[in-house]
Amino acid sequence: MANQKHLTQDDRFKINTMLEQGASFKAIGRELDKDCTTISKEIRCHLVYEKTGCMGKAYNSCVHRFKCDRRLICDPCTSRRNTHFCHFCKSCNSKCPDYEQEHCPKLNRAPYVCNGCTDLRRCTLEKHFYHPVSAQREYLSVLSESRQGISLTENEARHLDSVISP
Repeated sequence: MANQKHLTQDDRFKINTMLEQGASFKAIGRELDKDCTTISKEIRCHLVYEKTGCMGKAYNSCVHRFKCDRRLICDPCTSRRNTHFCHFCKSCNSKCPDYEQEHCPKLNRAPYVCNGCTDLRRCTLEKHFYHPVSAQREYLSVLSESRQGISLTENEARHLDSVISP
């Protein structure tokens, strides 16, 4: 393993590329000379959640969406298709009394993201992605914040000193 402990922006882009190719954490770790748990933690710490549908379908995470025959739960209908069937609509998730959220079982195991998923083009559930640019931005933000001290005025510092000191 390499002495350099932090992942670079190039490492993050390589992780993304390999995720899209369906590589395992072990394979990504070998490529970057990092431990596979480092790769796993990186991905799970920098997930981006997106409530998007797929081509021609709105986001709908209801378990009953394929067999649902409810109509006009939200009136007027906000569905782009304007068929009044609620399984085409994303607004009905929050209004339907029969709504039960479905979670993709693939997200409970490695790689925990939709990058490289073969079902992505037809999935209407909530998606989890690893985006290297946002991961790098979060990393730099945490790095900067962890090096900042506590922001206190002189009066607050004196008061804190009087409370702590004997």
